[in-house]
Amino acid sequence: MLSFTLGFPPSLNSYYKKYNNRIIISKAGRDYQEQVKLITMGRPLSFSLKDRLRMDMLVYPPDLRHRDLDNLLKCTADSLQNAGVFPNDSQLDCLHVVRCKKDKHNPRVEVTLSIFEMEEVLCS
Repeated sequence: MLSFTLGFPPSLNSYYKKYNNRIIISKAGRDYQEQVKLITMGRPLSFSLKDRLRMDMLVYPPDLRHRDLDNLLKCTADSLQNAGVFPNDSQLDCLHVVRCKKDKHNPRVEVTLSIFEMEEVLCS
């Protein structure tokens, strides 16, 4: 299991931008990816490409504005993949995201990654 406290991510609406008819990661997105790399650097890589993963996120927003939690999920997962925490975000089989109370002074996302055991869930 790995746990990280990351800064509050940009929304998906500002993570990508259109440039010359192509969709690219914006400066805000690239800055967030770099921040995630610095936070996760030096942690042993615990997951291989064959592992199926569970990601739990506790989201502490900076204010009470309406936000779609799924918008925060994509750029967080992409940034963790880019930092080398796991090989591919398609490995995420179980996602659990909780919006916590606002924290104006320390907005953040607390992420826990672990191996997902399909037996934990009833799928038919």
